[in-house]
Amino acid sequence: MSLLLHCLGAEGQEVFENLPELSAEDASELNEFEICIKKLDLHYLPKVSTVLERYHFGKRVQHPGESVEEYIMVLRKLASSCSFGSNKEERLRDQFMLGCSIEKARESFWNKDNPSLSEVIVIAKMHEHSSACVEEIKRTNSTEREYDVHLVSQRKNKEERVNSQKMVKENSKANKEKDNFQGRCYRCGEFGHYANFKGCVGWKASCKKCGKKAHVTFCCRRADIKKKKVQEISLVDEDLPD
Repeated sequence: MSLLLHCLGAEGQEVFENLPELSAEDASELNEFEICIKKLDLHYLPKVSTVLERYHFGKRVQHPGESVEEYIMVLRKLASSCSFGSNKEERLRDQFMLGCSIEKARESFWNKDNPSLSEVIVIAKMHEHSSACVEEIKRTNSTEREYDVHLVSQRKNKEERVNSQKMVKENSKANKEKDNFQGRCYRCGEFGHYANFKGCVGWKASCKKCGKKAHVTFCCRRADIKKKKVQEISLVDEDLPD
């Protein structure tokens, strides 16, 4: 004890000398050193407000992402400074039932007639496990759907690439034929390609003579057909006897 007082220093010794003595009941089973420690603890340790501790205990609910096991451990720690006495387990049960964030578990609590703390914990853990399984199934199904969509997208992209390559090949072939051909197209009147060339402007043109599409007015054959018919009729008239 002398060593302890020496370590306290002059200021600490002055504080110690002015500390109130312990009651006979508190000091009955303690030696001189333990009495000294007890007096210092009573002076320096912060005073615990039971009302405030119970207030914090009553406000504590299960936080998002907090497991049932973690929640009950926090409640037990808070209850240790609330001086509940013999009602501690009952108060823990009540707060656990009120603060549990698992809705289905809370519904099950009220179907029980005066359940114990251990019973409500088991119920909550059961529903917690069920919810975790359901979420896992949802995530698995979502992943599978995303994978299926990815496969469909891959197939579609592959088909588009194949079609694009095919079109490029056909256009290349048509352009090659155009370069090698010196005839005249009857759709647009240009030289260097056939009338079936997809790049020919005549495909999109509309004739102002006959009203038909797929050739320009300049290349309309309707006038030639009429002229040919007139010539044929003239020849027939010449062959007839007077």
